[in-house]
Amino acid sequence: MGSKFRRRSAICAWDMSEGATDAICIRVEGGRISLRGIGVYLHAEQVRRTWQCEIHVLRDGDQFSLLSKTSCELSSGGTVDTGVILLPDSVTLSVGVTYAIKVWTPENGKTYCGEGGVNYIRLSNGARVTFSSCPLSENGTSLQRGQIPFFLYSVVQSEKCDTSQAKDE
Repeated sequence: MGSKFRRRSAICAWDMSEGATDAICIRVEGGRISLRGIGVYLHAEQVRRTWQCEIHVLRDGDQFSLLSKTSCELSSGGTVDTGVILLPDSVTLSVGVTYAIKVWTPENGKTYCGEGGVNYIRLSNGARVTFSSCPLSENGTSLQRGQIPFFLYSVVQSEKCDTSQAKDE
């Protein structure tokens, strides 16, 4: 289990402007994984919001192609500060290829955010996931701070699948 951010903001200060996207690029080395879901920071107030999520692959140069798209409603408030957007089908990530995870909500509001971001994490199978800033991010998510604290994944192996979570602790 690894962390995308070292800590969560103490207050809801991340402005989710209407429809502005938060995105981060990831690249896997040393083992294949399948994405199952994407973590997002939620609002502090008791509210139910629609969230959108897209997974893109970087093609020639700087062109991204859509691989998966989904939306869901997540409830926030109380002690819950993160939610999970489950993907309709897992997305297997190839070694050495750059992918973009993009999330947004069509409604305004402030959410928690991650701070003290890390450049990479090691997964349960020894694979290394490297994070980088993404040109699809319109709302400010970067390596240092922002949305997308974790992702759910399965290790792709020939004999078995081990479902684990890379999470902000």
